[in-house]
Amino acid sequence: MQYQNNLKTLRLTAGKKQADVASCLNIGQAEYSRIESGKRKITPHQPALAKAFGVEQNKITEEYVADVINSIAPTETISVFGFPSPDGDGLNFKKTMMSRVECPPDLAAVENAYACFCYDNKLSPKISNGDLAFVNPNIEPKVGSLVIVRENGRGFMGILTSVDKDGCVIETIEPQEELEFSRDIESIDQIVMVKYDL
Repeated sequence: MQYQNNLKTLRLTAGKKQADVASCLNIGQAEYSRIESGKRKITPHQPALAKAFGVEQNKITEEYVADVINSIAPTETISVFGFPSPDGDGLNFKKTMMSRVECPPDLAAVENAYACFCYDNKLSPKISNGDLAFVNPNIEPKVGSLVIVRENGRGFMGILTSVDKDGCVIETIEPQEELEFSRDIESIDQIVMVKYDL
């Protein structure tokens, strides 16, 4: 079921990021993304959302208005990675997909931002097969967050459990397993938002 709302319009008009609104609701950015995209009911959060945007509650759910979204100039596009490596171990980062995706406003000014398709369900329910992860490689990754570790032209998606001068460890959920990386890693890139069910 789709729960239509005006959240994206209100958020963009207010110049807020999804993470800003999620913080007002005491929920994660990914859960807010589901609410904004109509995949979750808005009712439990409607009073807090009205307060966050400074509007009456009915403005959030009254007939869906896309005028503001459609009037926003198209943003730049960013590269997409996500081909599984030939041996099935990780993602191939030597080659981008032919398609590009619209760059979210939060990443518009971020140098080297990219997107990555998830090709399995190892991180479900946080991110699943077919979801698109948006990455900001310029921020310091935090333990407990979703990251992509790049090593030898491959990328591995997981939850960062530790990082130090000798490397890092990420963890998958289903099945639960740890992947250890030595100091030869190219980068540990923070996933900053997820677009679900593409």
